[in-house]
Amino acid sequence: MTETKIPFGYHIESGRYVDVRDVPSGMECGCKCPGCDLPLVARHCQEGRVDHFAHNTRGQDKKVLEECTFSYWVSISAMTRQIFSESSSFDIAMPAYTYPRFPPWEGYKPDFVCTKASTLHLENITVDRSFSGEHFDVVGEHLGFPVGIKLIHPEKKDVGDFSGWHYNDKKGVVISIDLSHARRGFQHAKIPLKDILRESISKDTEGKGWVYHPRMDHYLKKRKAQGSFVESQKPGKKSRNGLNDTEKSMFRSPGRDTSTVTGMYRNENGEYLFYCRKCDHQVLKNAMQCFCDKCFGVMYRIHKIQTNDKKL
Repeated sequence: MTETKIPFGYHIESGRYVDVRDVPSGMECGCKCPGCDLPLVARHCQEGRVDHFAHNTRGQDKKVLEECTFSYWVSISAMTRQIFSESSSFDIAMPAYTYPRFPPWEGYKPDFVCTKASTLHLENITVDRSFSGEHFDVVGEHLGFPVGIKLIHPEKKDVGDFSGWHYNDKKGVVISIDLSHARRGFQHAKIPLKDILRESISKDTEGKGWVYHPRMDHYLKKRKAQGSFVESQKPGKKSRNGLNDTEKSMFRSPGRDTSTVTGMYRNENGEYLFYCRKCDHQVLKNAMQCFCDKCFGVMYRIHKIQTNDKKL
C-alpha cells in the first residue's frame, strides 16, 4: 500500500463522497479513489495524525496508481461540489472588490470600490453547469442574478478568460474559491474534515477572488475609453461641496472621494507624476488617473516619498 493520503473517498454503495471518519476503518470502508477508481483503505489514525484514505494496491495495476497524481485535490473538489449540490442555499463570505486590486503602496485608498466585503446568499444551486457560454463547477443565484464559481487548487489554477465578456449582456458574476486554504484546517482536526471544508468555503474570505463583475467591467472599459480623468469639466450646477454632477460622477466612487487625495507629487504646474509599473513609463499629467500610452497599462500616481527613486 502507498502513503497517498486522500481526505474523501467515493462510497460505492451509496454513490456519494464520504469523509474518512464516516466509514469503517480498513478495507471495509467500501470506497474507491475519485481520481483513478482504485479501491481505498480507510485509516483512522491516533491523535496527532490526520485520518485519511490510501490506495489499496494489492493485485492492482500500479501504472494506474502512478498516473493518479491529483487524487488528493480531486477528492476535495468532488466533496466541495457535493456540499453545494446537497444545499438548498449556501452563504459565501467574499472580500471587497476594489480597483486597483493590489494597492501600489501601503495606505493607498482604492480608486473604485465595486463591492464591499459581503456575503453572497446562493439559491437554486447546481453543479457542473454552464451559463453565458462558460462552464462552472458551481452555479447559483444571488438576488436573482447568476453566480458562477470556479474551484481552483495547486493543480488547477486557471479560471478561464473573461476578457470578452461585456457588462451590457453579462449580468452575472464570477468568483473563484481556492481550496488549498481549507487544507490548513485539516491538520490535527478534531471534527470531520467535510465540516472544516464547508466552513472554509462559506466563512473564510482568504482564497476567494472576484473574477468578473459587470460593475467593475463597466468601470474599466469606461476609463480605458476616456484614457484619463480630466480634472476640469464644463461648468454646471454646483452642489453644496462645490462639485457639479459631472465632476462627482467622474471623480467619485462609492468607496472613495478621489478629489481629496493628499501626499502625491505635483510640480509647479499642478501636474501629477504618473508611473507605469508594467513598462516603467512616466508622465506628468493634470488628471486623476490615466492609462499608459505605450502599453495601455494602468498608471499610478507617485507619492512624494517615492520621488527620490524616480528620475524626474
